[in-house]
Amino acid sequence: MLAKLPKENKLSRKRLPSLSGGAVIWPTAKSFIKEFSELTEIQLSSRGEGAGIIIWESDAWTGKNYKLEIFAALTNREVFEMSWNKTATRGDVLFTHEIGPDGTYRASTELIKGMQTPWAIICIDEINAYPPEVAKLMNPLLTGARYINDPIRGKIYCHPTVIICGFMNPQTYLGTTPLAQE
Repeated sequence: MLAKLPKENKLSRKRLPSLSGGAVIWPTAKSFIKEFSELTEIQLSSRGEGAGIIIWESDAWTGKNYKLEIFAALTNREVFEMSWNKTATRGDVLFTHEIGPDGTYRASTELIKGMQTPWAIICIDEINAYPPEVAKLMNPLLTGARYINDPIRGKIYCHPTVIICGFMNPQTYLGTTPLAQE
């Protein structure tokens, strides 16, 4: 399994999942953690080609997100989860509107924050539900280039220690679609 980050990193990490002292990790979760660890090691050691996204497909309600949180707790990594749907737009990927003392301003989305947080895990949930134009925008991020091109801020690069994964239900499920060609 990936090496656990030093404990001192845990203190400043706001989104770090935790396990209770009596937590029992079931064999299915152990299997996921083992395989996911192997895939993340490949992703992080493959700068350029092959450093894309890990896509995990399994039945609905099998605990994909919870298993990821166990992995994150065991490795002291923060999780930034994106859950968009087929109505998501390119703007939803790049920014959110926030209200401040001087009015409304453009703030970074969870995706952009995750990209810029060392040792984070970005989880793109229901990845096969995203519209093709959103998938196309994220294409450089999900391949070896590991950036998103924001028309206003330019290229936003992903920190080299960030793990990127996507979860999806099988395409045979009602309401799911094949992964966008992009």
